[in-house]
Amino acid sequence: MQFNKIAFACVVMLLAGAPRVYAQAPLDVARDLYATADYEKALTLLDDMIARNQAGQKRDEVDLYRALCFLALGRRDDADRAVETIVQRDPLYRAPDDIAPRMRTAFGEAKKRLLPAIVQQQYQSAKAAFDAKNFGVAGEGFQRVLDALNDPDMKHAASQSPLSDLRTLASGFRDLSVQTVPTPPPSAAYVALPPPVKQQPTMLKIYTGTEPGVVVVPPVPIVQEFPKFPGRVPSGGIAGAVEIVIDQNGAVESATMQTPVLSGYDDIVVAAARNWRYQPARVNGQPVKFRKSIRITVVPERIGTN
Repeated sequence: MQFNKIAFACVVMLLAGAPRVYAQAPLDVARDLYATADYEKALTLLDDMIARNQAGQKRDEVDLYRALCFLALGRRDDADRAVETIVQRDPLYRAPDDIAPRMRTAFGEAKKRLLPAIVQQQYQSAKAAFDAKNFGVAGEGFQRVLDALNDPDMKHAASQSPLSDLRTLASGFRDLSVQTVPTPPPSAAYVALPPPVKQQPTMLKIYTGTEPGVVVVPPVPIVQEFPKFPGRVPSGGIAGAVEIVIDQNGAVESATMQTPVLSGYDDIVVAAARNWRYQPARVNGQPVKFRKSIRITVVPERIGTN
């Protein structure tokens, strides 16, 4: 009899120290507790899931129910922190359509607070990848920036500087990244192809923005840096102009000195211009070629353009 008591006591101790086991998944239990207004028990279970790393791919839903419980208990600051955790982890997260209006408002306010800084950080990361010539990663990063700026809760902030400028830059660099991703090598299998049919090249119209009856959206500079002027500059400065043709992909197709600045420096300007990049000009939403004249003013200590 004594032995049975000892064995029973050991079983009780083992059960007391064992992890909790539920007949349902813990998140399902938490949902049921929330539905029955047992918010404290639901919070305890949800916090336990996080502490035991049991949330997994449903971490957003766990934090959403934590925020709902906090809001139901009148703990608005805790609810805001739970919402911010979701937004920081996934800036594009969309709350369920049937969520309470107060919680939808909390998500909207959290995005307005957090997304501007998150978007700018994502842009810097994508730009670093672009500078490192990791164009695949860069293109995906710039696309995430554009997706975040298109979030309905960001409509007002995204229409104003600096985010409106960031949208233009991200769009241009995204296009450049996609165009620069190397083409995969062809298959090793040999396939005989018919000889190419010679076709007359199609001459694309070059716009200048002065065409009557045509609305031309001019190109936007993405990379347009002038080289440093060698030697001393006269006190009155030097003026000149370079004319470039920007193709429909935003690359400089040709560059010539329209008004020379100084022999030798002109060649440097033309060489630099071939590396400039733009968001291409557009007519009726379609990218087009554009001829652009850039005035150069060289004065002591700086080079001005317009």
